[in-house]
Amino acid sequence: MEDQIFDANAKPWIESSHGRTKVLLGDRYSKTSRFRLFNLKAGEVFTTHEHDFTQCMYFTSGIGEVSVDDTKTKIYPGLTVIVLPQQCHSIVNLGDEEMNVVVFESQEVNLQDTPFVDF
Repeated sequence: MEDQIFDANAKPWIESSHGRTKVLLGDRYSKTSRFRLFNLKAGEVFTTHEHDFTQCMYFTSGIGEVSVDDTKTKIYPGLTVIVLPQQCHSIVNLGDEEMNVVVFESQEVNLQDTPFVDF
């Protein structure tokens, strides 16, 4: 049970060339979803990329700019961004402080293009 109830502050950040992440829910408990924290230092950029899953980002701190396809939006605490599969997106931290983001990712089929049947 200790791996189901834990202090996220005690989990280590995983460093990469485009920010840091802490995976809170990974493939040990879900085959199609992931829940993580993401952090960008002041002035850091997460370069344009795309992937084959849906991503929901909730910004808890920081200011900057997020691009999704051809749409650019200012980032502020409380902003929520949903990125669908194959949408190009990037994040720029334009502030003097760290930017923190709560991220949920799902590899389930995008229901927008799928008929929904309620049994």
